[in-house]
Amino acid sequence: MSEVLKISPYTFEKLVVDLLSKMGYGTVAYGSHATVASGDDGIDGVIKDKLGFSLIYMQAKEWAVDRVVGQPEIQNFVGAIAGKHGDGLFVTTAKFSQKARNYADAHHIILVDGTRLVNLMIEHNFCVSTRKTFEIKAIDTDALAEYQDE
Repeated sequence: MSEVLKISPYTFEKLVVDLLSKMGYGTVAYGSHATVASGDDGIDGVIKDKLGFSLIYMQAKEWAVDRVVGQPEIQNFVGAIAGKHGDGLFVTTAKFSQKARNYADAHHIILVDGTRLVNLMIEHNFCVSTRKTFEIKAIDTDALAEYQDE
């Protein structure tokens, strides 16, 4: 997470949009984009599916890992996407308070905290590299069957 915190907030928004694209939620070629830094009305990215049927409105907050996103931030985001006919995704490098989680659940907003963000990056091989690979071997009983006495 410390490497992610080194990038600018606007670049963080682009990173999140690109991660969502890598996860299959849409691509830049199909209209996914990070919004202009100022005047975004609380929406940092809009992700369209490949055919444009569904929209995901995204808010991204690059905050210190020990900081807490509270209910007011989620309420502001819900207000920003109200009437836009899409789904909401709030991503942060920080944590969410329980009140923020409860409010998000009640308004069908998906929350991704710093831990989940890193896990998604690892799971989808996004901005990560493999350092070591292990092989686990087991006896292939089918291959040995031809050597067994009948």
